[in-house]
Amino acid sequence: MLFYKRIDRSKTIAKSKAVLEEYARLKKIVNSGLYDITPTSPGLDHLTFSSYINFDARLIKEIDQKDRNYKEIEGYIQEIQNCINCLDPHEIEVINMKYVNGMTNQEVIERLSSTGAIISDRQFARNLKDIYVDFAIAYGIYVTKAN
Repeated sequence: MLFYKRIDRSKTIAKSKAVLEEYARLKKIVNSGLYDITPTSPGLDHLTFSSYINFDARLIKEIDQKDRNYKEIEGYIQEIQNCINCLDPHEIEVINMKYVNGMTNQEVIERLSSTGAIISDRQFARNLKDIYVDFAIAYGIYVTKAN
């Protein structure tokens, strides 16, 4: 318990929110498989014989670069998911509803209330802050108070 008292909650919560929002954004990108590669890629705005001959090579190079970026992103997502999995099942459920499913706080409260756990807005806000702190500890991004 002494460790939790040394944590700067507001800064830790802000860091957790930022990481989880980035996680949600990247997860959407990877899940939708957005490949933004078109024949109008840089250097291909006008068609010459040389660009026509080298078009496939350039396209393959761009796709390869995108694939490497996606592998890095997927590794980052997996790292965050591993830290989320260290939390309690209830905390995992809340994070998934809020960040993976994109539900608002009110929607999460309604979903939790429908399962029998009646919870107020204030209770949920307090629980959510605790979840952020627990995630920050699992991910190693917590901030301690200056002495």
